[in-house]
Amino acid sequence: MPSLPPASSKEVDAGSSRMPVRRAPVHSPPAADPTRMMNVNKEQPSGGKCDAQFVCTVCKLHAPYNYYGRKPFYAKALELKEDSYTCQDPFETERGQLLVLGSNCSLCQRVVCTSQDCSLFYTRRFCLECIKQHISEFPAEIQFELKKRGVLS
Repeated sequence: MPSLPPASSKEVDAGSSRMPVRRAPVHSPPAADPTRMMNVNKEQPSGGKCDAQFVCTVCKLHAPYNYYGRKPFYAKALELKEDSYTCQDPFETERGQLLVLGSNCSLCQRVVCTSQDCSLFYTRRFCLECIKQHISEFPAEIQFELKKRGVLS
């Protein structure tokens, strides 16, 4: 029989055999860096109250957030495609409604909001600076759309 799991796991007695039950890992935001202008959050439920500040490094939008990750604790049926800064929607009374404020650029790790003027999500989140530097690596349709919007000047 294999050795017992670490102390952080729970054991469930299923008849004569013991089955280890491991807790899911908790994602935490990237390390705090004052140049990226973000606060580190512990991802603990706060009763719906947003308690940390999200600040976009491009447009300086700032808003409180209370979760960073893919599976917000207040929207259990939802899994986001990227680690995102989210907050419960203050205008909705139903639990599970949320606002996605932004994410980190997948190349430079800058904190950017979801505005079209600040970032683009194409398989991953990219800030406009990284898009401009790597525009030739994007599909022609994306390049055309960005030129049409005047992003690539």
